[in-house]
Amino acid sequence: MEFWDNQEILKISKVRYQELIDERDQKIQEQREYYYLNAPEQVIIQNDDEVTVEYGRVKNVLDKTYNDFVREGVMDWKSYYEYGMASKKKCQIITLENDKREFRVVFGISAIGVKKWDVIKFKGEADEAVVIIPSISGIGGIGTFSIAIPITVYDTFYPSITAAYEIIRPEFTYGYITQLIRDGMEPNQAFSKKKKLGSDQIHGSIVKMLSK
Repeated sequence: MEFWDNQEILKISKVRYQELIDERDQKIQEQREYYYLNAPEQVIIQNDDEVTVEYGRVKNVLDKTYNDFVREGVMDWKSYYEYGMASKKKCQIITLENDKREFRVVFGISAIGVKKWDVIKFKGEADEAVVIIPSISGIGGIGTFSIAIPITVYDTFYPSITAAYEIIRPEFTYGYITQLIRDGMEPNQAFSKKKKLGSDQIHGSIVKMLSK
């Protein structure tokens, strides 16, 4: 009978665990890239100084922090404030596919923020070749912007329930669909549910008249 050393088992377990993590991360990255290439067409609309982006493809992201504004030991405060920086903040300069402008947004220093291959939507204020996104509340993703669990509905992959909801547009609210899936319902069934007549809509009413 062969005996295994506990430390050796632990070592093997750690190696295998890391392999599984790497495999998971690779699969998620492949899924993100697939959605990036297959999501609805990117739309950028500008009305006066307001820029609205739907399904924006993040081609590249550059992070700027406090240290990026130090030149030969001297702080460039003018540029620092022009970028909307503050203590414990970072500015992300986002480049979208087929657009030469800079899209800037400021996050907390520990925030994940926007990443390459994200598909995002936001409204920003145009200033020549730069678009300023007011705050984190002004930018959102449809699955790849934040940590999410991929989902397959009707044999189509989506990086999250949010992404699937954006595309499929089922009859029920996003919150209700999410709850159904969390409760164990299959995604196909959850997204195909139909509202019952009169469940939350008024289709006319019957008024009982009293006899005279």
